[in-house]
Amino acid sequence: VDRDTLLELRDVMQDRDILRIEEIHQQAIMERRGKTAGTQPEVLYAIMEDRVMPAGAGLLDFPEITIIGTTTDEGMLPEPFLARFPIVPRLEPYDHDALAKMARWNGEKLGVVVTPSAADMFAGASRGVPRQINNYVKNAAMLTEDVVDIDTAKEVLHDLNGVTPDG
Repeated sequence: VDRDTLLELRDVMQDRDILRIEEIHQQAIMERRGKTAGTQPEVLYAIMEDRVMPAGAGLLDFPEITIIGTTTDEGMLPEPFLARFPIVPRLEPYDHDALAKMARWNGEKLGVVVTPSAADMFAGASRGVPRQINNYVKNAAMLTEDVVDIDTAKEVLHDLNGVTPDG
């Protein structure tokens, strides 16, 4: 979240709204991929704690929002950042059956039928990452008009993605 985005959000958000920041660890580090962070952590601290946003003209009132930060790398979050998020839920990873169900559901949304065997193969290769399931099913839907079967799944995994059935 950069400063300009926060300024825009300040105008459209209302009290009790929720702002979810994905990969919030990128806000806590001052440099990533050769770029400096768009917002310094102190700006988020001020919004969370004092409901104000520091700006060139002084402090701007900010709605009383709830910020939810998600991360795949909690180890990159500094202690002051962690201390400001008092609830730290841990999500259970998806099991194989749930991932296979996602594959079949994604197929429906893309207008193809993903057979149970193909869904199982995608689930096994996804390493528990739903985004990967989505990618595999999208790849498969481009290769067929109606049914994604085990042969199509193998082609997607091996030929297109260079992935083994176990990911």
